[in-house]
Amino acid sequence: MALFDVLGLPAPWDDDKARPDDILIVGGGSNCGKFAVQLAKLAKIPNILVVGGNESLLKRLGATQVFDRHSIEDDLVDKVRKATGNNFSYVLDTVNLPEGLCLALKALSDNRPGKVARLLPVGTVENTRGHELLDVLGLFLYRKSLCVSFWERLSGYVEAGAIVPTSYSMKEGLDADAVNAALDAYRDGTSKQKPQFRI
Repeated sequence: MALFDVLGLPAPWDDDKARPDDILIVGGGSNCGKFAVQLAKLAKIPNILVVGGNESLLKRLGATQVFDRHSIEDDLVDKVRKATGNNFSYVLDTVNLPEGLCLALKALSDNRPGKVARLLPVGTVENTRGHELLDVLGLFLYRKSLCVSFWERLSGYVEAGAIVPTSYSMKEGLDADAVNAALDAYRDGTSKQKPQFRI
């Protein structure tokens, strides 16, 4: 929904539509970020820039360049602009609240209008430099045609390896201590695998 509706990029099955040269995905280490990279690759966007996450994994998923999220913001903006020739218009931010959206907005081109789609639509942001800041509301009923088209193709994408499910760890039973320990580890970043529980 964020890529093919809110940002208005052509879906992978829209073969007759022109595609942008670049997209920046902020939050590449998140599950939404990983799926966004894979969907951007499926949509044949040639230059997929990603901030954050495991570089080797993200490149396997389709990222062309991965930037360290711990870089100084101005240096990071310069690197993104250098990679795109200060000439790109699309950002998907999968992780940031308003105070963290500065990178996404600063990195957009000075030469053309741009769009930032955010998955955390909380609060307002001032001084977008004329760029659009768009909220993503992931409700099937509002995007039924797009969602049906995607879900009809999803099993084929997974079977072909074009979309790779995220990793997870399986925990037996629903012991409260084990559940809390697994969720705490995921929250704290000491486990990159989202826990699944089997009764």
